[in-house]
Amino acid sequence: MNEYIKNLTGLTDNLIKFSPKFKDSERIKVIQAVPSSQSVHHQFKRMTHNEVYLRQSYPSACPHCGRLMRKNGFKTVYLKGLDIAGLPTILVVEKQKYICPRQKGCPELTTDLARIHGIDKNHQILDKVKQQALLALTEKRSVKDISANLHISEGTVNRLFPQLAPQFKANYKFLPPVIAFDDFSSGKFAATQMSMALMNPQTHELLDIIESRNSYALRKYFYRYDFHARAKVKLVIVDLYQPYRTIVRDLFPNALIVADRFHIIAQAYRAVNQIRIQTMKAVKESNPALSRALKRYWRYVLKDRTDLDWQSFRRYRVFGGAQLTEVELTDRLTNASEELLGAYNYYQALLHAMHNRNIKSLEALLTDKVDCLTTTFAQDPKNLT
Repeated sequence: MNEYIKNLTGLTDNLIKFSPKFKDSERIKVIQAVPSSQSVHHQFKRMTHNEVYLRQSYPSACPHCGRLMRKNGFKTVYLKGLDIAGLPTILVVEKQKYICPRQKGCPELTTDLARIHGIDKNHQILDKVKQQALLALTEKRSVKDISANLHISEGTVNRLFPQLAPQFKANYKFLPPVIAFDDFSSGKFAATQMSMALMNPQTHELLDIIESRNSYALRKYFYRYDFHARAKVKLVIVDLYQPYRTIVRDLFPNALIVADRFHIIAQAYRAVNQIRIQTMKAVKESNPALSRALKRYWRYVLKDRTDLDWQSFRRYRVFGGAQLTEVELTDRLTNASEELLGAYNYYQALLHAMHNRNIKSLEALLTDKVDCLTTTFAQDPKNLT
């Protein structure tokens, strides 16, 4: 077979040839998608794809008697190769079948099927395609995108992960001076469906994935590291959840705990939103229009004030058809109650201090929380205290 075609399809077998059933001009075809109402031989019939017609046949010896086996027809298999011209490529291969009948010197009937170099037995995807998937897994791409680009299933991509395990083996004798870990939803990967990502925030490098976020799993994982490695950690950026901070103090004796600013903003965001909902319910009977406005335009209350539009006017029926800018609308919403107004001003001051990296203002805000937010913060297990 032409070396160009071998490289194009990802084949590495030197014995495979084009099928003699087809003319030179018909050995590679573009097959149009088959309607869903018709039955198909393989899944790619449902989409437009390339088909390359090949045959694999060679002399094969019987593993029992050592004689050449008889050729016994062909079996057609469909293999996934590298894409050609942006279309999925299917290698339609006629594999030679072999048989060695039971006879003197051969104790039993033996059958065999021709094999193709570059693809595992009973597999339907070429190694070249799997290699492309492995390379894609080293990039910041989702499994769904990789499977769609290579026209293979997500399960196939997931089964390739163990081959990358040696590349991500953690070094239990070293930890960077600054580490960060946070929980994320890992689905069936963990029994609790929540895992922890351990990162180096200075280099943005993912150090490891901790299977579970519970106390036992975290202690068991970090106790694998040498005490000297844990003692060299100076800063730990972690969630505001109180049990995490207790674990950090026990595992990293010389480390300072730093709260990620995202969690601080997120907590204030939740507190303001809760007060908005309480205000919305409180004025429902006395001022139904204002209650509906607090429900409908909630995004403006939680949005950074610097991002609000103060130039364009829009008519709002809930306020008697008044033409207001986003800033004026937000002012009317937050003036619905003193609690909401105080929480909103605190939230905006916190955002301003964060964005401008004003440490003194931030310390003052975290120390002197307004009364309306104090109760909400105290009820939140991820509190700022």
